[in-house]
Amino acid sequence: MAACRRIGFAMRLLQTLTAESLFAEGVQRHTFLCSDREYRLTPADSNEVSPTHVQCWLHYSNISREEWLNDAPVTVWRKLAKEIYNRYEDIFPTSKWVAFVACSRYNFPAETSTHNLTYEEMLQFSKAHFALGTGGLALLGTSTLHAWPEDLDGLQKALLDGRRIDKTDLMDDTAYRHTFWAAFATGLGSVWHELGHCFGLHHSSDGIMYRGCDDIHLCLGFTPPDFECPNGCKNGQKWNKNVVEIVPHMLHPPAPLPTILQFQQYRCLSATAEKHENVASSWGFCSSVWHQGSAFWGREQTVRLIRCPWIVVASRDADGLVAKKM
Repeated sequence: MAACRRIGFAMRLLQTLTAESLFAEGVQRHTFLCSDREYRLTPADSNEVSPTHVQCWLHYSNISREEWLNDAPVTVWRKLAKEIYNRYEDIFPTSKWVAFVACSRYNFPAETSTHNLTYEEMLQFSKAHFALGTGGLALLGTSTLHAWPEDLDGLQKALLDGRRIDKTDLMDDTAYRHTFWAAFATGLGSVWHELGHCFGLHHSSDGIMYRGCDDIHLCLGFTPPDFECPNGCKNGQKWNKNVVEIVPHMLHPPAPLPTILQFQQYRCLSATAEKHENVASSWGFCSSVWHQGSAFWGREQTVRLIRCPWIVVASRDADGLVAKKM
């Protein structure tokens, strides 16, 4: 059930980050709700629900392995959408579905060089590697799932895991950053992006609905030690004295949100951070918690989201919003 725990934790992170990213745009925290109903499932068909984990259902598809591996993504999406509708017709219209395919495959030919290998070339060696969201279904592959943490204790390890990906063994879906932490960021960011499409957003010229979703790790932590801050902080650069000019307007959100700390109480869900031999001892240098690369919505997308019927105001008493900058 490790895969279910990773997916369940990732969806809780996205639920949290949606609220925090909209708050950073100057509006109240809004986010999507996650189902906690069992829907006639046996215990073996879902993971345990908790404040840090969304329920992840195991759906056994009638689509053949050959179809999963060889059909076009749009064709597979249509078949799965129809199948889910027929299987869960009483709740399908009132839900958005995020499906992770268990049969993603990557086979690198032995005679092929890894030098200057492009993402498009890598796709030729992969099967069932999806990233397609629209309407009520987001369909994702699992080629980066090995780099995702299972819980809060493993989150910092995942964000700082600077091991290089062996392209002959694993798909290097990292936005050309070639590390395990980047595989986590790219994979999680793609889910966020496709969810945006399910919520009615279109592609934009910047931000999360362009390629800014690849910077999602900067919403959870700071720059990894093997990379520089995308906002130009490097070599221990001191804080700019003209701070008002570089701090975004969201640091002073409009009433009734007078401070960045909106919640009156919080509950610590993990007091430890698991250490790992491949984790560096510190973050890379960054002078501001606001330096999140291109992981933002922008005004137009923010307005669309808060008007979306699937996005609701996050309650101050909600248990599910658990993530913050580390």
